[in-house]
Amino acid sequence: MGGELVFFRLGRISFFIAVATVGGCKRDRVEKQPVGSAAGKSAKGPAHEGSRKPGKAGTAKALQRKSVVKIMGFDHGGEPEIRLESGGSIRVMFDYMPPSFHEGNDLGPYTDFDKQMKRAIGVDVKWEDREVFYIARPKQNTVGRIKKFLENYKHPK
Repeated sequence: MGGELVFFRLGRISFFIAVATVGGCKRDRVEKQPVGSAAGKSAKGPAHEGSRKPGKAGTAKALQRKSVVKIMGFDHGGEPEIRLESGGSIRVMFDYMPPSFHEGNDLGPYTDFDKQMKRAIGVDVKWEDREVFYIARPKQNTVGRIKKFLENYKHPK
């Protein structure tokens, strides 16, 4: 008998669930489907590799094929990611806020991080949880602007 421990968060509550495998049962591989996809099929038939024109990085069309955008260079202790929700909203998820290298228990210079992000990307940002920022109505270029803001962020000393 084998198993694994699964962690997930629902709002401000965190859960750990033990999942057991009995008698050599094989766990099916689950692959993420692009947002707006019905298991890889469209009204015109199956989706084929390269059947769509590539969109500019950070646009809504490019994101329909990519539901999670990884960020590099913000916090080497735990990089944030941008998640495109099925309804078109965006969540920016951090492993640590303030970043892992920040000393102290308070937010310090990151106290107004939601306002800094709003100024940089040009849309309203709601600070949902310590590590979660929510954008209800993103514009066409919002993801690209978030990515640029985070990857080029000048951390206060």
